[in-house]
Amino acid sequence: MLTGPAVSGNGGKMTTVISRLYADASTADAVVAALHAAGHPAANISVIAPGPGAEAEIREARVPTRAATKYAGSMSGDNRLVVNRAPFTPFGAARNAMEIMNSRDSMDAGVQDENVYVEEPRNVRLSNSILSDHPRFLSSDMDPGRGRKRGLVSNAFRMPLLIKNRNANSAISGGRQIFPGKPLLSKKRKLSVISGGRLFTAALGMPMLSHRGPR
Repeated sequence: MLTGPAVSGNGGKMTTVISRLYADASTADAVVAALHAAGHPAANISVIAPGPGAEAEIREARVPTRAATKYAGSMSGDNRLVVNRAPFTPFGAARNAMEIMNSRDSMDAGVQDENVYVEEPRNVRLSNSILSDHPRFLSSDMDPGRGRKRGLVSNAFRMPLLIKNRNANSAISGGRQIFPGKPLLSKKRKLSVISGGRLFTAALGMPMLSHRGPR
C-alpha cells in the first residue's frame, strides 16, 4: 500500500519506488519484459543480483537504506531484485507497475516499505518558466511517441469516465410529454369573446363609442 500523497506540501512531485525480490532470474526477466511491454522505460528499471556490492546498487536504485540492507541480507544464489521507479506522470503508471510486479510470486525479505514515495528535487531554473525552446512545447505530448502508449485517462482509473449519449426526443425519461393532450388548440380563432360573436357594447344595449362629427 502507498503511504503518502503524490505531491508534497511544497509543490514538489513524487516518484514511486516499487521493489520486489524474486526467487530466480527467469521470473525477474519475465516481470521486466512485461514492464517494457506496458511502456515503462528501461531507464526506470533496475535488476540487481546478489553480491558484495548489492546493497550499494539497491540504494542507488533509490530504495531506502533500511530496506536496502534487508534486501541485500536476504539475497542469495539466483535471486534477483527488480526496482521500478514510476514517475508522477503519466497518471496510473505506479499502479500499473505494481500490478505487473505483483503478477509473479515474490519473496518476503521482511521489507515493510516495498512501495515508497521519493520527492523529486525542484529545478529552480525551470520552476517559473516553460521550455520555450522545446520543439514540442505547444504540444500535449512533450515526449514524442509516448502519448499513444498512455491511452485514455479512464483506463488508468479502471472505470469509464464517459458514456455514449443516446438520441432522445424528450427530456422526460421514456420520452413522455409533460402534459397529455394537444399543447396547442386547433380551433379557429374568434373575433369576439362573447358567445355568438356579438360585440360587447351590443350586450349592454348601448353604444360605448359614438362617432363625433367635426367641431
